[in-house]
Amino acid sequence: MIFKKENTGEKILISLALFFTLVSVITVSVQLMAGHSLTLITMIAYLQCMLFYWGGYLLYTFYIKGRESEAHGHSFIMLALFLLTVFNNPFHYSEMWISLLLFPLLLALHYNVKIYYIWGALFIIFYKLFLLYDTDFNGISSAAEFTAANLDRLVYGIAVLFIGFFIIQGTEKKRLEALEENERQKRVHLMSLLHALVPVVETKTQITREEIAQSSDLMLKMSHYFPEERIQRWEVELLAVIHFVSRVQWPDYLFEKEERLTDIEFEVVKQHCVMGRDIIGEDAAFSRIRTAAEQHHERIDGKGYPYGLGGEEIAVLSQILGITEAYLAMTTSRAYREALSCEEALGQIRKEKGGTFDPNVVNAFLKVMSGKSSQTDVKAS
Repeated sequence: MIFKKENTGEKILISLALFFTLVSVITVSVQLMAGHSLTLITMIAYLQCMLFYWGGYLLYTFYIKGRESEAHGHSFIMLALFLLTVFNNPFHYSEMWISLLLFPLLLALHYNVKIYYIWGALFIIFYKLFLLYDTDFNGISSAAEFTAANLDRLVYGIAVLFIGFFIIQGTEKKRLEALEENERQKRVHLMSLLHALVPVVETKTQITREEIAQSSDLMLKMSHYFPEERIQRWEVELLAVIHFVSRVQWPDYLFEKEERLTDIEFEVVKQHCVMGRDIIGEDAAFSRIRTAAEQHHERIDGKGYPYGLGGEEIAVLSQILGITEAYLAMTTSRAYREALSCEEALGQIRKEKGGTFDPNVVNAFLKVMSGKSSQTDVKAS
């Protein structure tokens, strides 16, 4: 059985408590029915073990669960419980040490390699100390036989550690694959939702969906100049679609208006910046896209909107979208003006270097437009 990460500790501990309680009750019942007399010490040993496990479960549930150090706390409780069980040994079983070998296997269910390394190392230390303490080797008398038996048990412990390591590697890989597939499905769903609005925007604005491809192409080429940002293709493509459909909330007449916008109309136009936030919500997987859509009209000099951010407060991807939108807008005809030529638009963008746009972003854009390699340094001097 593979437990979910968020409730692994609780399920493991309650399972162990229930299992040991059941085993203890069955063992006592069978011995009493068979007419065996149990000593008070034996009964206390059974009771102690049950209390150990239930105590560990309650300690984890009320004092450790949900804390930052939860995984370490749970690992400590498990190791302590296994050690107490083998030292207490209510069954008087000479091979009780075998139960210690369960610890690395249960530890592997944490899906955390770092936790496994730390507590796996502590396990092997305590395991070795226990082997030195445990002198019951089924009649072994010579030092050579004692050493050989110790080595055999140590090999078992190391082997189980390796098995646990392979388990944690396999489960972590499956978990990451499942997470990646879930994220991919969310992206596909969101893309489908947005593309359903594209024909509506085309009808309202008389701007074709070709702008989405043009915007994606420019932004993707610019992103290569900022490898430290690790901008992914799907982020660029989704951002381009979100920006295109964000105009759907504007009144139709705005696209035909030749006069200057009123203050009220300009406030309506500004709202397209937050449409991406409203569509995406608080999903962390889309946080960078949400930020870029929200900030793409912010200016480096702090005179932009909607928040008046400036300088490094503005994300690089936001600036990439902003400069791309500005260029495509200038080179497309509008009701209130004719389209500018490519050179005229580039000249306007050069003028905004250090004012509206980050110099590094402007340099990257100009190099993209000139067809130069993205390996060229674009950092502003």
